[in-house]
Amino acid sequence: MGIVNTYYLLKKYVDNALSIPFWIENRNQNESAELHINADRTDARNFKYSTDGTTWTATKPDIPAGGRVYIKANATTWSVNGEDIWNAKIGASQQFNVGGNIMSIFYGDYFTGAETTFPDPTKEYILCGMFTRTGVIDASELIIPVQYMPVGACRSFFLECEQLQKGLASLPATQLGHHCYQGMYENCHAMTVANSVLPALHVPQNAYEGMFGHDENFATAPEIMAQTGEYRAIADTFYDCESINAVTVHLTSWNNDVTSGWLHNTASTGVITKPAGLSIPSDSESGCPTGWTTADIQ
Repeated sequence: MGIVNTYYLLKKYVDNALSIPFWIENRNQNESAELHINADRTDARNFKYSTDGTTWTATKPDIPAGGRVYIKANATTWSVNGEDIWNAKIGASQQFNVGGNIMSIFYGDYFTGAETTFPDPTKEYILCGMFTRTGVIDASELIIPVQYMPVGACRSFFLECEQLQKGLASLPATQLGHHCYQGMYENCHAMTVANSVLPALHVPQNAYEGMFGHDENFATAPEIMAQTGEYRAIADTFYDCESINAVTVHLTSWNNDVTSGWLHNTASTGVITKPAGLSIPSDSESGCPTGWTTADIQ
């Protein structure tokens, strides 16, 4: 096919995916599901819904058996300063999947799929607790295409979603606000796969803290591209991830205040792949745990 043609096919696929509004899908093939929208602590308004992605209505429908509801709304935040963190903002009465471009629930009728920033990126905790304690199973088709992830934006996003099996396929933001991914997948005991890379080159305080904490079936750690990090930036990131036995980092220097407890109670043996010349403290859950070794990036 050739590199050029492959590139344009891939770009077309990505562009098409970005243009699809946020959707929620009923996994039950036999019964419809009630759509739950908890917008009491948001400024979301002008809701519109569609079961086919084409015809829209302001009347909230049930989610058809095995079908989807697409959602648009205008909002600057779905969580007021992190309040109401323990209550999900969107869910369903049956197990469900989520996907599409989350920007459609911020830009409403003005959504095009080309948006790469939230309407007001100065807002904090704007998606905090979004699906907390719901029956979401698969989020691998959900897209959050921002380049800057604001302060606390995805904190506790899937907190205690104990049935979640697949997290987001990608988190492309390269600029991060503090606490932005803290506890994002915490206590997602069934999750086995999520984004393969965390691309930011600098990580502010608490940004990855506890991100995958207590996810004992999560086996493939994302590559951490960060060269620098602030206080507790990567602390407890894989805490109690008993299946993790390999991690790749790009830090240029080591500070246990940055990585405190990051590999606590992971696999009994494993490998940290790192830049040549980087010294990591041995026999330490904040560095290289007992039974683990290090290898240089080739």
